[in-house]
Amino acid sequence: MAALALASVMMLPTATPASPALTATSWEIGFETSAYRGDYFNPSQESYRECVAYREARHNYKADSFHVGTYQFTDELAHGAVWMMAQEWASTYGKATAKSMRIKLHNIAPRKWSRAIWDQAFYTVLNWQHKASGEKHWAVQRGYCSGAK
Repeated sequence: MAALALASVMMLPTATPASPALTATSWEIGFETSAYRGDYFNPSQESYRECVAYREARHNYKADSFHVGTYQFTDELAHGAVWMMAQEWASTYGKATAKSMRIKLHNIAPRKWSRAIWDQAFYTVLNWQHKASGEKHWAVQRGYCSGAK
């Protein structure tokens, strides 16, 4: 009887997780643990992320100068990161939702992205090919911040 009940529960469809907010609802500044925990997240790199965010923009997610966001992406890198993140979104939320998120983010200025999107962009770019493969995108790697690898 218990095996039958377990089998019926295992056959129930699993709910798709809710997608993160794309835009910030308030001024996001200050360091918090990463809002992202997906495929490219590595907890051993949190101190590196904190250092990069501080050195690049003093943890200001809406920083906007020549580069943008707390991780100081170029517009091109932000645009490319959206395409990279969309691949993970397709497997997590489904292809239609991933496409919708990608289109929306391409039409939102990166300085308006939410903390969750910025944190995902950081880890996706940092670990896209393998752990720390994208470290070259931050000049702080040259002696100021460690822990990416």
